[in-house]
Amino acid sequence: MQIRHYIPSDAPAVLQLWDTAGVRAGYAPQDEAGLRALLLAHSDFSAAHTFVLDVDGQAQGFINGCTGAHLAQGAVRGYVSCLLLSEALDLVRPEALRMLMLQTHYRSPLVFGDARLAESD
Repeated sequence: MQIRHYIPSDAPAVLQLWDTAGVRAGYAPQDEAGLRALLLAHSDFSAAHTFVLDVDGQAQGFINGCTGAHLAQGAVRGYVSCLLLSEALDLVRPEALRMLMLQTHYRSPLVFGDARLAESD
């Protein structure tokens, strides 16, 4: 199990997560074109702010964040737009996995450039 940056070949697995875990969380189901328009091809989307939880080569978790001067305080802080876990992982300590993905996201030097959150270790 590892947390890594999103790559375009993750799109089918992310769609599967969206249409299962996302629907359970209240998101509207999407087809491939819908998810691409809503998220993956959106002007605010950045692979540098998007991570997957990779289990044996399959994306089993997904977290997408965004930053930018056009967002409220976006030049100095980021926002998580969604965090999804597969049903199997959501049943096994989901809060620990969610925290690990959030920590990985916000500790990345790519997230805020010079305006990074301080490490708490």
